Amino acid sequence: MQVQKPEIREKILATSLKLFYKQGYRGTTTRQIAGEVGISVSNLYKYFRNKEILLDELVGSFHTWYLTGYQAILSHENKDTFDGVAVENLGQAFFESMKGHCREFVILMHKSQGTKYQGFKQTVISSLVKHIEKETVVHPENKRMVEVLVSNLFNGLTEIAKYSRNDKQLSSHVTLLAHYHLRGISVLFP
Repeated sequence: MQVQKPEIREKILATSLKLFYKQGYRGTTTRQIAGEVGISVSNLYKYFRNKEILLDELVGSFHTWYLTGYQAILSHENKDTFDGVAVENLGQAFFESMKGHCREFVILMHKSQGTKYQGFKQTVISSLVKHIEKETVVHPENKRMVEVLVSNLFNGLTEIAKYSRNDKQLSSHVTLLAHYHLRGISVLFP
């Protein structure tokens, strides 16, 4: 039996993260991964039995961590407000949840079709919509608008995760988006 080399395993993970991020799960083949790493496909399978296990290794822990933290944010005791403190808190919470994990966030949001993670985006959107409806009085005519605005929030966060080059830029842009989002959604609740 061949001994697995840690450096090859790490190169497989780094290459897979890059390809899943660029091309999505479906658009990436094990042949591409193996080719970029410089190993055979059969050797790749000695490290990871299949592509889904490889994806799990890359995003599984982040997925669980993100959803746990997200639910904790939504279960706060204070009444929702739309003031400057709320903007800072929301911006900081999203920044902390994405910092160091932008690629994983993008993969989960938009590039995990065909996997057990493909419902991630809808899960976070639905959770926030339910939270808003529970915490505020939403006029029946505006219920669909709440979902549109929350969906736009997460599309914005995903775009920010794609182009942010450092933590300062990520933090600044996430805070701006939080400000924009809270200001925008507040018009639905006179």
